[in-house]
Amino acid sequence: MGSRPARWNPPPTRVRLAIAIGLATATLWLAFLAANGPAIRPDTKAYLRVADGFWTFRILTSSRLPGYPLFLVAGRGVASLLATDVATTVAVAQILLLSGLGTALVFTLACRMTGRTAIGFAAALLFAFDVDVQWFGAALLTEALVVTLVLLMAAVRLRDGRWVRASWLLAALALIRPNFAAFPVAFAVFDALRLRTLRALLAPLLPTVAVWAAWWVIASAAGADPSRPQSWFVPIHTFTKVYEGDLWRALPDGPERRLIAEQRAHHVDVMVAAAAVDEASGPGSIRRVAQSAIRADPLGYVRLCLALVPLEYHYGTWAAIDEMGFTHPRETLLRHVRRFHARYRGIFYGSVWPFAVLLALACRNGLGWPHATQTFRGLIAPFVVVLLVSVAFSSAGEHQIGRLAIALHPFNALLWAAAAGRLATVAAPWWPRPRQERAHAPDGATG
Repeated sequence: MGSRPARWNPPPTRVRLAIAIGLATATLWLAFLAANGPAIRPDTKAYLRVADGFWTFRILTSSRLPGYPLFLVAGRGVASLLATDVATTVAVAQILLLSGLGTALVFTLACRMTGRTAIGFAAALLFAFDVDVQWFGAALLTEALVVTLVLLMAAVRLRDGRWVRASWLLAALALIRPNFAAFPVAFAVFDALRLRTLRALLAPLLPTVAVWAAWWVIASAAGADPSRPQSWFVPIHTFTKVYEGDLWRALPDGPERRLIAEQRAHHVDVMVAAAAVDEASGPGSIRRVAQSAIRADPLGYVRLCLALVPLEYHYGTWAAIDEMGFTHPRETLLRHVRRFHARYRGIFYGSVWPFAVLLALACRNGLGWPHATQTFRGLIAPFVVVLLVSVAFSSAGEHQIGRLAIALHPFNALLWAAAAGRLATVAAPWWPRPRQERAHAPDGATG
């Protein structure tokens, strides 16, 4: 798979600074948790149900994958040892991972890619104040774990220069979110084409295959249906796009088309409409109806999915206060946070096009940081593209689509910080410059 680059060993001062930044950010968001309590959202109950089964050594058939419930089981074990509340214990652990470790990793990645501590600090600051990401630390949902694992995957992949260890983190992600199963396949194909060897297929792919095979064997032996997440999410999410995107108009005239037309005319919720179709035509009819509509207008379906990509970037996750699910919300504090959130998003998430331009420039020349180029080309850009496309095709239309693509936010912080650092270097004579260009080790994205 090519020569293996030397490991990157950051200076001790940067290690200490990364720890300090992580601790400061975790302290800030732990204070937020103390003020509002953990957030219990509607999805949380489904994860807790699976976790309760694991706790009593039972595997239940569920539309939820086992990754996050296993994390909840670990949190429950810690809570039982400490005699603390399970929800609060899990939220504290998530904040330590996401806000503490995550911010430290963003700082470290930015420093590695640019060689500048100031840019690392800027990237960490952007990530630490990204409310869309950080409030998930207090929410008993998958996002905090997903973002942390994505950052760990990137850091390990760049440090090692190969997929041997990082691919296990890809496997863990695939056990948490269904669309992450696409990532090992995509990176395997990408590396095979880039390195022109079929051996490159194995490293990113094998751990996910092994983990999924083990889960299917264990779940099937326990009498559960391991295919339930796919068999439930795929039909309903596909039908949602067909229904809300008016792709059902491509269906031939018949009772199902007329039923859907009537439901749409009365602005009936998609879940109610799906239940009506299944009741009228038999269980599982929504899958057949959606497939028929897609076959009738495949290009329309692709256009419908790709039109969701800008929304993945633009749609925030901060809901109304009464929808956040905090156990004891401080409304005054939350209103202030919401106002800050609106201003922050207006600057950094107002449009997807600056993000797309920055990512393209980063792939071309590392935004002026030569040693960042291969990192963007070989890891970050492929990850972002696969994330956006997989979410666009697997999401239930616009519903919570910003939440599903939340893993791109750390890389958005890296892009903006790297761009700002380059502008400062060019425009500001007072910006610190090294005495001579240091020869950094390769960033590992091509190993």
